[in-house]
Amino acid sequence: MAFVKYHNELKNIMLGHKGEILQTSEINQMFEEAYPHCDIRFMQPPDHCFNKTNRGPCKCSMTEEALFEYVKRGKFRVR
Repeated sequence: MAFVKYHNELKNIMLGHKGEILQTSEINQMFEEAYPHCDIRFMQPPDHCFNKTNRGPCKCSMTEEALFEYVKRGKFRVR
């Protein structure tokens, strides 16, 4: 599953943003800048949420290891 392979990359990007509320576009931009060789289509913030599921979620979804908390459509708090 391609979406799981980007978990660690996304986690590394979010380390300095704990507690911040970010928009999907901001997260995607940071990801693309840090990892231009990765296919952004397989990195969706809802796939990495503590309190929201998505089709094809990461193994961290709905666990304490989740990277984000869903705030509202298009907005996620970095955990």
